Amino acid sequence: MRTAEVVPRPPFWLRLSVIAGNSLQLAGLLGGGFLLALASKTEMAAFWRIMLLLVGWSLLYICCHSFAHWLVGRLVGIRFRGQMVWMQPNIIYALFAAG
Repeated sequence: MRTAEVVPRPPFWLRLSVIAGNSLQLAGLLGGGFLLALASKTEMAAFWRIMLLLVGWSLLYICCHSFAHWLVGRLVGIRFRGQMVWMQPNIIYALFAAG
């Protein structure tokens, strides 16, 4: 019988309070929206507009995903103590710690 290989999680980079973590997520949402708006309104080369779109979309995706975890957790009664941030290959992930 073969056993599945367990891949360890990377160490946490940073632990933030819930308020600081949510503020960071909100800043990411606003920044992503700003980059998308900028890409749609500016007159620059197509390459740079596409780069703005990709970075803006990535910020929106990552930040709204993490914020949605917090929001749904609160709605079902989970009291969070903080937010941990760690790095996977080229992407920053956020995880809320329940308490």
